[in-house]
Amino acid sequence: MKEVVVSSSLPSIDGNFEEVKNELQKQLGQFDLIVDEDSVRTAKSMATQINKLSQKIATQRKAIVAEMMAPIKSFEAKMKELEALCQSSRQNLLSQVKVYDNKRLSLVQELLEKELQSKCKHYGITKEFQTLKIDDLVMLGSLTKGGALTKKAKDTIDERVMKQNEYLDKLTSLIKNELQRLKESEARRIKAAQDAVVSKVVTPQPPHYTQQPQKPQPQKNTVTSRFKNAQVFGKKTKTFKVTATFEVEFEDKDGIEEQLAAMLVHKFRTSGFKQIPTVRVVEM
Repeated sequence: MKEVVVSSSLPSIDGNFEEVKNELQKQLGQFDLIVDEDSVRTAKSMATQINKLSQKIATQRKAIVAEMMAPIKSFEAKMKELEALCQSSRQNLLSQVKVYDNKRLSLVQELLEKELQSKCKHYGITKEFQTLKIDDLVMLGSLTKGGALTKKAKDTIDERVMKQNEYLDKLTSLIKNELQRLKESEARRIKAAQDAVVSKVVTPQPPHYTQQPQKPQPQKNTVTSRFKNAQVFGKKTKTFKVTATFEVEFEDKDGIEEQLAAMLVHKFRTSGFKQIPTVRVVEM
């Protein structure tokens, strides 16, 4: 490209500044007076004259500066025009680069999602427990020149899915143990209730006769025997509201609350509950 060739010279302004300065100082000397009641009007008139003289000097200064600045402003405008041409071409290229990069990023997103689903399937993690975030991997550095995921990106997804699988295994074990404990506790409660009811049933004693008693007839079906042969809770049911609170400790990680809640709901569903309870996970 041909370089801009500029021919310029520094401005040089000469004038009789010192001569005018000396004369001005002499003229202004006559305005030195002490203002009092008798001279106040004269002082105001003098101030007006001095202001007119100052404005005259200022007008002359501005005219010279404007004359000297004209070629500078013209030069600045021409150079800015050249700069604008360069920036316009640059922005055109950058806009196309952005479109190209966005397409590549969309491809990265698609490939990452496929890789994530593949790893989840490999580890047996169903859709409802997939809470992993991969947004931080959506970058041009995750894609090879050939349009495939880099080994680093694949390894990162595999590591994250494997860790989540370990979390889920631990959750499953804890929840399974807790549900078993609740089941055993409920069984003990029902057994205690049945024993309490049975203990209250008293077998009736044969009546006491003052006269010669007749041979008592054997009781074919006493109250106790009827009760023992009956199903205590066969005809009557009760609805209980059971609240279970237990603590589990995990490494602080995004989505762990959702994973725990989903796992609990899944366990309740597979354990035969007719009505799936509402699960609320709260950080201690």
